[in-house]
This record gives sequence, C-alpha cells and structure tokens, in this order.
Amino acid sequence: MRRHNTFKVVCFFLEMDNYLQLVERIASSAKLEKSDVERRVEAKRAKLSGLVSKEGAAQIVASELGINFEKERMKVSELVQGMRKAHVVGKVISIQPVRTYVRQGKEGKVANLVLADDSANTKVVLWDTNHIKLIEDGSIISGKVVEIANGMVRNGEIHLSGFSDIKLSGEKMEEV
Repeated sequence: MRRHNTFKVVCFFLEMDNYLQLVERIASSAKLEKSDVERRVEAKRAKLSGLVSKEGAAQIVASELGINFEKERMKVSELVQGMRKAHVVGKVISIQPVRTYVRQGKEGKVANLVLADDSANTKVVLWDTNHIKLIEDGSIISGKVVEIANGMVRNGEIHLSGFSDIKLSGEKMEEV
C-alpha cells in the first residue's frame, strides 16, 4: 500500500509540473501574468463543474485566448500530458524490437523508441503499421534525428497513431 501511495504522490507532482509549464507557456504567449492565467483556469474549471483537469482547462483557456500550440515545435521537456498534436524533433537514442499483439481477435504490431533532445528524453510508442515499417526496413535507426508531428502525450510518452507523422529530419543534433 505504501508503494502505491508514493506512486500517486509522484504522479501528482508530475501533473502539477506539467500544469505549471502549460500556464507559463500560455502567460508568455498571451503576455499575461501567470496568476491571471491561473485565475482563468480555475474559473473555467468551476464553470465546467470540475469535470475537466487543470491541464484540460488550461488548454481551453489557451484556445479562448487564440493560442494554438498545435504547429509549434516544442522541446521534449515542454510536452504536457494530454497534448494531442505535439510536434518535436529529437535524436533516436534506442529502439526496442517490434512486438506483435492480439486484441479482440486481431493481430497488430507496436514499436517503442527513446527520443531525446537537449532538454530531456521520452519514450515514443508507434501504433501505425506505416510508422513501424520505417523501423523494420531500417529507415529509422539509433542515432538518426526524426521529426514527429501530431503526437499524443499520454503517461509521459508520445503515442503515434495513423493521424501522426514521423520522418527523418535534416537537422543535426550532437548534444542530447
């Protein structure tokens, strides 16, 4: 039981850190004080009867302020839980072997890699067969720099579906 509670505390602090990063980005983009953004977020949560997380409310506030992070390239350390259109560039540090699985009687594949830039690293989970094929045919290997668009951030990982894109980048990254 104690271990489970420690995990919950760590998750709480990670969520708060993500929320504070998001508030900072909104305040900077909107040229507002962080306290003003936080007041707007709390007002939005109250209006929605607390049915939305702080991060969700912050993203709604950003949208209402005309701030769109969808096409903005971010550092790995700036990614926030719940983002649906994350755009990052990083160096592939490692690739796990492609695995097959069976769900609801259908076979599928999944691949994982670790992506890093000069700010942090993160796990990337590839679900789309076209993306996985890039690993299987050797197009994406450790040491290559890739660009990811429209990734979804879940549990501290970037998940790529058929709506996402991953491609080799022409950028050079020495220090990660």
